[in-house]
Amino acid sequence: MNLVGAQVLARRKALRITRATMAARIATVSGGNWLPGTSELAKIEREDRSLLSTELLVLAEVLETTPHELFGGTGWSDVVRKLTGVKIRKSNTVD
Repeated sequence: MNLVGAQVLARRKALRITRATMAARIATVSGGNWLPGTSELAKIEREDRSLLSTELLVLAEVLETTPHELFGGTGWSDVVRKLTGVKIRKSNTVD
């Protein structure tokens, strides 16, 4: 599951970089461990391709942002809800 594709696309456009430029930066930042093509990046932006946690970190660095921002600046409870559909309630008690 990929929950960050729309934010990746928006951030790439805000930086005014092409997918080819982003792919080159990813290759550099990852030390050559991830060599995506432009079609792979398009799939990520469409949320048709899942991401590894290491890929998320590389994308955040390339896009000059944070993983948190790529998740829409939401808190972890919102991320859990997006992933599972389960709403986490805040407790006022201390265990």
